[in-house]
Amino acid sequence: MQKKVAALSPAVIGLGKIDHWYWTKYFIDIYRECPYLCSYCNTARNYREKGLRFSYELPERNQTIGLGLLSDIYHPDPSMNKNVTDILKVLYRGGYAVTIQTKSDALLQDIELLKKFALKDRARVTFTILTNDGLLSSRLEVPVS
Repeated sequence: MQKKVAALSPAVIGLGKIDHWYWTKYFIDIYRECPYLCSYCNTARNYREKGLRFSYELPERNQTIGLGLLSDIYHPDPSMNKNVTDILKVLYRGGYAVTIQTKSDALLQDIELLKKFALKDRARVTFTILTNDGLLSSRLEVPVS
């Protein structure tokens, strides 16, 4: 029997194969467009090419669930982030692992819950660091050849 994603009903996105950036093939997205609108990001623009399958149920097996394939899961408006906490609670109770990529410090609102995931080796968080400082940027960025 598949587990429902509570009453929130955000889309559970399934890929045909594992996304090796997130190391999962299942994602939950709350927003259809990323509120940050970064000029360098092509994830949302190319989502139709990824062969996405949308569902409102989690996979049967306790897979790793990526949060935010098409958009940053943490919105810049703090009032919008309660849903993230609710989703994390459902995933924790279901025994799922999570992988989150964000540029927001709003993740700190969920730090205690994420520590619980980490104690079971079920959390991976990656931060995007942005800067207008050219020198710092050259030290952080790895040129792509």
